Amino acid sequence: EPFLVKNLDEYLNIAREYFPDTELVLGSNGLLIPSLSDKVLNSIVRNEVVVDVTLYPPTIKIKDRIIETLSAKNIFYCFGREVETFGTGMNTKADSNAYKLARTCTSAKCHFLRHGKVYKCPADALKYRYDEVFPNVTALPHTMPANIYATNFLESLYFLIDNPIKMCETCAEEGRQIPWSVQNNPTAEDWL
Repeated sequence: EPFLVKNLDEYLNIAREYFPDTELVLGSNGLLIPSLSDKVLNSIVRNEVVVDVTLYPPTIKIKDRIIETLSAKNIFYCFGREVETFGTGMNTKADSNAYKLARTCTSAKCHFLRHGKVYKCPADALKYRYDEVFPNVTALPHTMPANIYATNFLESLYFLIDNPIKMCETCAEEGRQIPWSVQNNPTAEDWL
């Protein structure tokens, strides 16, 4: 959730400086938008950032407040489809067709920046949490992300974006849909 990031305004300023002609989009669940500071909202305006809100059930409840907040600052925004289910399913044998899955992946354009490294997808960037919470369950494969400080950053970034990663082999070719819900005690089976 980008609105949890401290100094988000500074990140937006830097992104715009280095990518002056790029469409900048913040994807959010929208829950924090009504309570955003003027500092963040003004940075969104100044840097011509589009706010793309995913409509989860709690977000739908405050959609009018989100629209009011963004409209008051003339911020460009859009709402995605309503999310009633989540797709899940991992192949613990890690023998899925990685090339096929990489081409059809719903996260194919959801590259993830974490601690100075760019990951192909959120699952790859956040798998460490799965391994921490479920240490006795099949560990997920390790992939080398693109280090933004490396001298070969662009080369490794292009390779990462253009090719499947080891993590792609763990995505189930036939996943399952589960109803969206808030759950306080997840189990490994929720992902498998």
